[in-house]
Amino acid sequence: MHWCGRDYEYFGTSETWAQVTTRERLPVRPVGTYPPFGPHYELFTAPIPDRQRFSVSPPTVCAVVVYLRTGPNEYQVYALEGGP
Repeated sequence: MHWCGRDYEYFGTSETWAQVTTRERLPVRPVGTYPPFGPHYELFTAPIPDRQRFSVSPPTVCAVVVYLRTGPNEYQVYALEGGP
């Protein structure tokens, strides 16, 4: 998956909303949809709280993990590939 100017890899892991929110220290919120064409799924993450970092598009700092909602209580987990 490509989001925030970075690539994220799916390792075949799905979680419930309770698992997603337990994993993250910061509040998880919707940040858009994916993919850009075809059927869209809502994308969630716990964004870095510095507002200045999100005043540009894409943000200068991206989340390490993003969650793609694929069902009523099912979220695929994607992890950031590579380094900074």
